[in-house]
Amino acid sequence: MSGRALRVSVGGQLVGHLWYDGRRSTFQLHESYLDAPRRQVLGQHFEDRLHRVARSCKGFYPWFENALPERGGALRRLVSRDLDMSDDDSFELLEKLGRDLPGAVEIVGDVSMDAPRPHVTEPELGSLNTHRFSLGGYQLKFSLSGTPDRLTFEHRDARGSSWIAKVGTEAFPGLAENEHAILSWCRAARFDVPETHVVPLESLPLSGSLPRVPTAFLIRRYDRVQGRRVHQEDFAQVLNVPPARKYDATDSAGLVKLAHQVLGPSGAEEALRRLVVVLATGNGDAHLKNWSLTYPDGQNPTWSPLYDQVATVAFPSVSKTLALRIGSAKHLHEVSVDHLHWVASKVGIGAPRCDELVEETLGRLRSTFPEIGMPHALEDLLPAHWSRVPLLRAHGLR
Repeated sequence: MSGRALRVSVGGQLVGHLWYDGRRSTFQLHESYLDAPRRQVLGQHFEDRLHRVARSCKGFYPWFENALPERGGALRRLVSRDLDMSDDDSFELLEKLGRDLPGAVEIVGDVSMDAPRPHVTEPELGSLNTHRFSLGGYQLKFSLSGTPDRLTFEHRDARGSSWIAKVGTEAFPGLAENEHAILSWCRAARFDVPETHVVPLESLPLSGSLPRVPTAFLIRRYDRVQGRRVHQEDFAQVLNVPPARKYDATDSAGLVKLAHQVLGPSGAEEALRRLVVVLATGNGDAHLKNWSLTYPDGQNPTWSPLYDQVATVAFPSVSKTLALRIGSAKHLHEVSVDHLHWVASKVGIGAPRCDELVEETLGRLRSTFPEIGMPHALEDLLPAHWSRVPLLRAHGLR
């Protein structure tokens, strides 16, 4: 096969090669990967199709597109500008950012293939984005190393990055404080949540034009642990759908069924608990890219820690429509226990067990709410939100 090729590896193990001719992409698994006695998992989509050694799709391959910043987003524009390239060229962007992608996947140009590897120019130091990293999503964010009070860019070794700093916009005042408070609440309620902080924007090692917001949100990377890359994939990758379909490729029932398929009954129950968290925290934007698997041993998937949990009800401009419909309920304030029963029934979880999961989760959240010290904007808003949601109303947050 001729044309430009990228070499794809995960956990240091060669997986295969990716081609793209501007119209169609082809990913071909390597024989050494298929024959390996201990094969690192690239993604569930590929595990289900190992017999199809080579497969093509129209446009750029969705699984790999999801490893890049989203088209039209602030991070994509910033990185493309610093690399002096079009933000529409996912193939070139993947090649230039491929040594520092989410999880343990690495992608580089392969000089052993028929086509010569294109020349890649280094960005000048001193620009806003002086290193090459990729983070999924739409929001402006940066991969950093160091400690919360002394953050730096990791120029040489992507494994050293340990934090993600997320910068909001003037349109969503208090976003950093909101996400930190919600995730702190989830952590207090015994959910797996990475370490988080709110830091002054001026403390980040950045220069250039940034949104005029006072603070940034800092979260420890769960895919970089003590200098080791831990593989992960979000559910848009699991389904191999492009980021543009993160809202409509499936619904909550489909997500729970997928969790049951990949993680078993306990994984499906955790999906239901996390759906309750989404409702309880007033998060209408929990789309497919906000649900992820991680592979601590490189082979066996488990739920990733919680991340990207924001009380979107705090922002009037954000739609109250659920990112992933729950049964027939399309809006946050429509969801009742019957809707959750219907979702649970799709994986064989009966109403009594579903009620236990709801009661347990809401009990943990209700008892820990007073401990958190919510931002003023959320102190009264969240109890009022609980009073409007049928599933939550009987439990009362205060």
